[in-house]
Amino acid sequence: MCEKPLEFIATGQGAKETMIRKHIAGLAAAVFAGALSLAGLSGAQAQQKTRITVYTALENEQLGPYKTAFEADNPDVEIAWVRDSTGVITARFLAEKDNPRADVIWGLAATSLIAFKQQG
Repeated sequence: MCEKPLEFIATGQGAKETMIRKHIAGLAAAVFAGALSLAGLSGAQAQQKTRITVYTALENEQLGPYKTAFEADNPDVEIAWVRDSTGVITARFLAEKDNPRADVIWGLAATSLIAFKQQG
């Protein structure tokens, strides 16, 4: 039995969904690569597994494919997710603003980003 409605398949939405997922995965890889660059990690320094801490409000089932794809492309890097609700992640990040523990903040609401900007 097909899990997707026929109109979804007939309109080509499956191909669009796959393309969107690929673009999102590429964007995620670019964000994480940027985090490595900002952390000043070169190829020689990355011989040991580098751990990137990512604060996120994305759902757990959404994180697995990103982790798998990113770590496949970057075998010397391991992602450590810190996942909670947007409010908890926002409060945690603001509390740590003078001594941040996250390398990347990803998947939060726009209102959190506004709060970050307002808090400096």
